[in-house]
Amino acid sequence: MKWLIAAAAAAWAALLFPLEAAAASFSHQALAYFVPDKRIRVDAGITDPRGVQLARVYFKAGAQADYIFVPMQQAGGRYVATLPAPSASAGSLEYLLLALDNDGQVSRTEAYKVAARRSSETPAWQSAGGRGDVRVFSEIPNAPKPVAMYSDSLAMDVVESGARLGAAAGLYAGTGGGAASASAATAKSATTAATTSGTTTAATTTATVGGLSTAAIVGGVVVAGAAVAAAAGGGGGGSGGSGGGTSTPSGPAAFAGPWSGTFSVSVTVTCSNAAGNGSCSASAPFSGTADSAGNFTGSSQSGVWSCSGSPVGTSIAGFNLPSQSFNSTIAANGAATFRAASSQSVQGSSFSCPALIVTFTSSPHRVSGSAPCTGTIADPTYGTCTFTEPLSISGS
Repeated sequence: MKWLIAAAAAAWAALLFPLEAAAASFSHQALAYFVPDKRIRVDAGITDPRGVQLARVYFKAGAQADYIFVPMQQAGGRYVATLPAPSASAGSLEYLLLALDNDGQVSRTEAYKVAARRSSETPAWQSAGGRGDVRVFSEIPNAPKPVAMYSDSLAMDVVESGARLGAAAGLYAGTGGGAASASAATAKSATTAATTSGTTTAATTTATVGGLSTAAIVGGVVVAGAAVAAAAGGGGGGSGGSGGGTSTPSGPAAFAGPWSGTFSVSVTVTCSNAAGNGSCSASAPFSGTADSAGNFTGSSQSGVWSCSGSPVGTSIAGFNLPSQSFNSTIAANGAATFRAASSQSVQGSSFSCPALIVTFTSSPHRVSGSAPCTGTIADPTYGTCTFTEPLSISGS
């Protein structure tokens, strides 16, 4: 009898918290440096329990403002891509890996920043040269072609809105994340094969910073209670200038400094058979720091679920709300996307959650945001059940 109860609880947990089973994982060793005027090979092992539909490398060189990307192609059990050769004036390169799974969920790595190095020896991850154009893609219509940052010949295309996965992952401040979850067909049609060269580098495992990540295991079933998709930390930025007097920071610099507060999740289930009604809630402190360029890096501690009623309380009582990573880029207006919008079906349930967009203000010094997630479940015991799962952030 106990195993039957446990199985029922696990099934309910999977239905009530279908935000995400697990994010993709990346096995990649960050490039140590690059030699200007030579193309760069990037490779990684990428796995996802739902299968990897496509993978990309998003990158920008030197003073380039916005990310562009090249698709990755499977080769020898890994994913590979070739980046165009940065020019000698670029000085640095920033890149990250992004994957889309077969359920339409986006995961990404942290952003790696690589410095240029003058050398007569070509490292293993670069090729001595290349033929033809390097085809790259932009998610920003009418974006200027970053010719000065590359000594290569670029053929640039703009992808359609449904394939703008970088926007869904928060890589472009102010885009609004209009395409939070691209369909498999649309996203796949936007990719092209990438030319590869060089040799495979050694691999080290890096945790994903994307996807919907608040997961617990109940009776062998992965359960998600809440999620925050990490957005990229944008490129560096400097402060500077001298002269008499002081000035009030503006734009992203106005939000620089430490932040702290509370991350909260709650669930309420209402069924046609009232015996199925229940609720759970959890909260945890979070803290983080924003730099003068608007790059916010933070995390929350784990929290304890408090539940009542059945079957919600039976399903997740005793499991913690896991710690979260809160990494994003704060736009000039104070908005930052902490989680992309999502919608999916899991074991007969439907679920929808808008993007969790938080707002930073400098005066008063506050941060807040919420996302009212909703869903419906058809359960043979409790009848038709609806649930709400709002996520919220508040602090100063």
